Amino acid sequence: MTYRALTSEEERARMAGLELAGKLVDSKTPLTTEKVQELYDFFLTSEQDFPEGVIGLGLAFGELVVAKTSWEWVRVIDEYGEETVVSPPDASINLSPISMIQKRLTNADAIDVAQLRDDTISAVQKMLDSGDYGRR
Repeated sequence: MTYRALTSEEERARMAGLELAGKLVDSKTPLTTEKVQELYDFFLTSEQDFPEGVIGLGLAFGELVVAKTSWEWVRVIDEYGEETVVSPPDASINLSPISMIQKRLTNADAIDVAQLRDDTISAVQKMLDSGDYGRR
């Protein structure tokens, strides 16, 4: 697995996704936890297929994680492809907020966005505290 900084094009795409998420809930970015929850609940009950909006939601969820941690947006490349993820600096640990949200919506899971954020941070922090992880 390889990690690298986002290119300027990837950063622009990330920012565009966040802006789209903000427009969908008529809010400034970064979105509050309540606005991310509102957007999640909209997509959960919507019959519309709007992948760009769901990606924006995933990015907004990732921003909630970044806001509570010192973690950063990076690009991860592995045998399955590439993805924009959030990762603690220098650690070979990542979370994929876009995929996390997409999978939960696909499964029609009603979630508490704040709880998912906090549980995710806690799980990654336990890995960091254990010291049982690779460095990048």
